[in-house]
Amino acid sequence: MNRRCISVVFLFCILQIAKPETFDVIGLDEPIIVTVGDDAVLPCHVVPSTSLEDLEVRWFKLDFTTPVHLYAGKQDRPDLQDKDYRERTELFKNEFPHGNASLKLKKVKASDEGIYTCFIDFKSSYEEAVINLKIGGIGQPPWIHLKGTSNKGVRLVCKSDGWYPEPSVQWLDGNQKAANAKPETTHQKDSNGLFTVLTQIDVTSDSMNRFSCLMQNNLLNKAKEARLQIPEIFFPKINVWLIVFWVFVALVIIIIILEIMFHRRNRKRIKELQLFCILEGYKNMEINYPSVTLVKKTDYQEVEVSEDLKSVRWTGKSQPNAEKGLKDRSYVLGTEGFTSGRHYWEVEVIGKGEWNLGIVSDSVNWEEEIELKPENGFWTIGWLGNNLVVNTSDSPRQSIGDVPKKIGVYLSYESQSVSFFNADTKSHLYTFHGIKFPQKLYPILQTSENTSLKICPNSMKGSIVLKY
Repeated sequence: MNRRCISVVFLFCILQIAKPETFDVIGLDEPIIVTVGDDAVLPCHVVPSTSLEDLEVRWFKLDFTTPVHLYAGKQDRPDLQDKDYRERTELFKNEFPHGNASLKLKKVKASDEGIYTCFIDFKSSYEEAVINLKIGGIGQPPWIHLKGTSNKGVRLVCKSDGWYPEPSVQWLDGNQKAANAKPETTHQKDSNGLFTVLTQIDVTSDSMNRFSCLMQNNLLNKAKEARLQIPEIFFPKINVWLIVFWVFVALVIIIIILEIMFHRRNRKRIKELQLFCILEGYKNMEINYPSVTLVKKTDYQEVEVSEDLKSVRWTGKSQPNAEKGLKDRSYVLGTEGFTSGRHYWEVEVIGKGEWNLGIVSDSVNWEEEIELKPENGFWTIGWLGNNLVVNTSDSPRQSIGDVPKKIGVYLSYESQSVSFFNADTKSHLYTFHGIKFPQKLYPILQTSENTSLKICPNSMKGSIVLKY
């Protein structure tokens, strides 16, 4: 029995001897606050105390592999150190026997702010602690000056540099109360990470005409202030008669604008016609306003004409027994064309799909696929790829603006031009100039899915019959 007890006690002693000793690395819970340019000590201790001479002590900020400071193999390793910290860090090696791994960081900069980790490798294990370093910078004494006068009073400007982080800014009056006006403040960071502050405010005269600019670093709880006394002569006086004069001028201008708008509304149609004529250099030439009508000639169902023969829409249907017609049966064109004169009609666009409209030559061979270009006998604009484009020879997708709801087509045979207008805003979209027209021209429409084109009604006599 005694022999068994002795064996148990002996085994217990061996286990206690073999059990590795555990250590804790202690930092600091509260942030360390240091002023720019000063030295900082980041505390780190091993508990229970043990010598660090044969261990690895690593300080790093963000990247473990790029240390702020590294002690390994009984020596510092500046070759592995982050270049921003070289020759600025130091360990207290005389304190190593007592387990002190604190780091001294010299001449701190704004960029040094952040979380640092103290990492110690005990060979059989490792421990670490984190320390939060806060940086504060007190800027230069503010410089305040009078910039000039404005309609709101006198403008004051205050400037100071060398702050970190961004300071709070406050304008005070002669009674050390906040100024009523709202200041405009900007912060600009320099190459050292410090802030230059520029603030300005418009102030009005009071009993003292004394104003101050206060900038405060809330982290360090320190502030700097600049004051300025403004002579009374700089504050503009309010001229009541001048105000009355400008109010009278504004009323006269408003009356004139309303009068112009009233007369424009009464003469709107006349001015629209004059606009189209003046664009060609004529003023008193007669314009024909044809009443465009649509007539179906085949049973082909790709497009469908309404019962009132005034609109056409895309159906996507096809009819096997349809008569031989256009290569692309989504086109619609006039059965009776133009050989002279000036003609104007409007087309309303309904839907968001693609379309084309304009003028086509009678010489087009409809049995072939033909690109919409002037050299092929087409003078059109259209909505393609979410753009309003003009189908020119140079660029078939020359963008000319947003899609209008209603488009005016104006043909002047003798002037050799075709013009397109936004009929809602009465604005010019595009004009084909210098066209050597063939013997006969026809209106043409082309539509696609989700879109219909509608001929707008007018009160003028005349007719154009459209076919497809």
